[in-house]
Formats: sequence, structure tokens, C-alpha cells
Amino acid sequence: MKEWIVHTKKNIPEVFEYDNGEIDNPMMLWIELHCLFDIAVSTKNEDLIKRIFQEVHYYETCENNPNGDDFSTAVCLAFTEHLLDKENYIPYVLKYISRQKFIKYKALLTYHNDETKYLNVLKQYTGK
Repeated sequence: MKEWIVHTKKNIPEVFEYDNGEIDNPMMLWIELHCLFDIAVSTKNEDLIKRIFQEVHYYETCENNPNGDDFSTAVCLAFTEHLLDKENYIPYVLKYISRQKFIKYKALLTYHNDETKYLNVLKQYTGK
């Protein structure tokens, strides 16, 4: 079994509960994790939300990134660029993403959302 699947199964087993072998690459995993994040936010499952953001960090910094399995790209395209899509995501963005990283993510976050929304969230970092 691939190391990244083992890692995520250990930390977020919920994402594999209904998997029929479809999660066979990092992009598919992060599409499923984004769906799980949406459910976690709507049910206020703080523990699961925290674990998903911990996986974001793991995949963004994964040193064992095999050819063809671009982990950081999967995180960016299937998860990060959608973090401003819904208002109920914003408190978790502010909680788990530093202001510095939020600024670094600007191009990703404004791909599906306008700059005004991005700037309004950025203002909420004042004093943090």
C-alpha cells in the first residue's frame, strides 16, 4: 500500500469508509477530503476539521513525493483554492491558516473567488 494512503488512513480513516478503491491518487484523495471537510464544517466536527488541516500541512511538505503524485498540487487544486467558497469555512481558515500563509495562497484563493472576498477575510487577521 502506498505510504500516503497508509498515512491518511491512520489520521483520517473516515475518508476511506465508503471507498471502493477509487482513492488511488492524491488528487482523488483531496477531492474526497474536501467533501469530508464540507460535512465536518456543517456538523461542526472540530476534531475532524483539525485533522484535515494537519493533513494539508503533511501533504504540502511531504518529502517523499513520487513522480506523478504531486501531493502539494492535489492539496492546492482540490482543497485550498476552495476555502473561500462558503462563508462557514472562513472561521476555520482564520483558525488553521496563518496570515502569512493566507497571503501566500492569494492566487489560489482568488481563482474561484473574487479579490474583494479575499481582502475581507484578510482584514479579519488584523490583531492576530
